[in-house]
Amino acid sequence: MKKKQKLVLIAVVVGFVLISLFFIAYRTKAPEKVVEPISYTESVLVAADDIEEGAITSETSFKWVEWPNDDIPAGAILQSVQPDAPYDLLGSKMRNSLSVNEPIFMSNIAYRAGGFMARKLATGMRAIAIEVDSVSTAGGFITPNDHVDILFSGTLSSGMIVAGVLLSDIRVLAIDQFVETEKDATSIVAVDTVTLEVTPYQTGVIATAQAKGSLTLALRPISDASTVMYRHNDVTLVRHGIKSSVMLLPDK
Repeated sequence: MKKKQKLVLIAVVVGFVLISLFFIAYRTKAPEKVVEPISYTESVLVAADDIEEGAITSETSFKWVEWPNDDIPAGAILQSVQPDAPYDLLGSKMRNSLSVNEPIFMSNIAYRAGGFMARKLATGMRAIAIEVDSVSTAGGFITPNDHVDILFSGTLSSGMIVAGVLLSDIRVLAIDQFVETEKDATSIVAVDTVTLEVTPYQTGVIATAQAKGSLTLALRPISDASTVMYRHNDVTLVRHGIKSSVMLLPDK
């Protein structure tokens, strides 16, 4: 009888120990991780600072801000749709005032500034296009924002051969209809026109030269982009084997 009581007591003790261990393990169990739903966002154009009514926008007027997809206002400007919007809206006049981080809508714009090329021009400069081909554009390796020297060659009505550097250190604005953006640059293999940034006076020099002969562009190294190596409008006249240096000026 005593033996049976001992067995029952041992079973009770073992059961108590097992139950205790179970509760201890349950209470120390690591909490389950809560999986949060993925929140998708989109870059929306907003005011980088407070903008007053009638203000003319600048490079610091706008910025991109991540916005929850399910909360994007209808008509907001999205980076995925209009990645160049901040640049396209430069120089525009605001129809109404905006607070910082307020989304930009096209209805906020009273009028947009001139075309892209007009905004790309430096103050006081002009854009002029010249007809070229791949041979006259350094084999087609000249791209927007390169600097070039313009070479002139032709035969005057008097029979004199004219050849030499017409203008130097001229900035290339565009090749055909291609204009370089901040994000990419593309080599041009063959072209028909090159648009150059020149002074008002230089437009006359180029127009006169195109009427009297052909123009060729010589690509300048980046390190020489701000260095003038030749006198502007210097050309060499060759007559009966005798060379002389003159300046080609626009007709009065």
